[in-house]
Amino acid sequence: MSLVNKRGFTPIRGQVGGSSSFRSKLYEARELRDHPLSIGEPVTLQAGFVQRATAGSAAATNFIGVVKALYNADKRPLTHSLPTRAAYLNTSVAGWVEVYDDPKQAYQVQCVDSVGPSNIGGVAWIETSAVDSATGVTRTHVILTSVAGGTPLFRIIGLAPSELAVTTAGSPNNNIEVVPIAGLFN
Repeated sequence: MSLVNKRGFTPIRGQVGGSSSFRSKLYEARELRDHPLSIGEPVTLQAGFVQRATAGSAAATNFIGVVKALYNADKRPLTHSLPTRAAYLNTSVAGWVEVYDDPKQAYQVQCVDSVGPSNIGGVAWIETSAVDSATGVTRTHVILTSVAGGTPLFRIIGLAPSELAVTTAGSPNNNIEVVPIAGLFN
C-alpha cells in the first residue's frame, strides 16, 4: 500500500513519445472563482476563463488540462512569501494560468480506492480537496466511483512506475497513470 500523498496531477509522458517537453498554453483566470487554483489542478474553461474542475464537473464544462504554473495579472510568476512553499491563485485574485493542454498527455495521480491491474482501461472521477494554503499544493486526487452529476474525465492506463500491485484488486492510495477521456477536451 502506498502512502497518502495527494499532490494533484503530474505530467509523466506524452502519448506521442518523449517526456522532455509537454505542450502548455496561458489561459486567463478571473477573480471571484468558486475555487482557488494551484499547480496540478485539472481545469475547465467556462465563459472564456479557467475554473477548477470538480467532482461534479459535467462533460459539457470544456475540460482543457492541468495547471502547470500560475501568474499574476501582469503575467509575472506567482511567488509565496516563503521560498520553500508554492504559491496558489486565491479565489479573489485574477491572474493567468499555464495549462498542460495536450489531449494526449499522460498524468500520474493518486487514487484513494484500491486500484490494481484489473482497473486498467477503467475510468476515474476527480475528487477535489482544498488547496493546502500553507504549502500551495493541491490535494486533488481520483476515485473509482461515480459522483452524482459528474462525468469521469480520465481513463486509467496503468499503475505508476513506482507502484507494485501484488493482487488483482491492488492497493488503496496507489499512484496511477491516467489520460483524459477522448472527446472531453474543448
